[in-house]
Amino acid sequence: MEVERKDNKVHFNYFDRAYAVISINEEKNHISIDVLNVDPIYRGMGIASTVVDEILKYIRSFFSKYKEVTLSPLPLEESGIQLSHLINFYKKFGFILVQSEDESKPYLMSISL
Repeated sequence: MEVERKDNKVHFNYFDRAYAVISINEEKNHISIDVLNVDPIYRGMGIASTVVDEILKYIRSFFSKYKEVTLSPLPLEESGIQLSHLINFYKKFGFILVQSEDESKPYLMSISL
């Protein structure tokens, strides 16, 4: 897994088969997973689970002062994974649905670290 930090973003690249981006907002003490995408030909192989595990390990190692990570599980592609599948996928890692005050993120999920 390649990891590269650029300013307030951290980019994860899993052998060019998947990528993810997290944002760090130091003023608000907040971290969010902005993007997680697996190339369609590699879906169903456990790559997304590996990437989420690595993201959470990275956050716990390098950003231990942050106690919560959020994400908004919205499919990137019309032909992609269904929203209910994404929600259940993130629940496996301990994410829960939380009330969102932002109308652009109706399905906000959070995990306490």
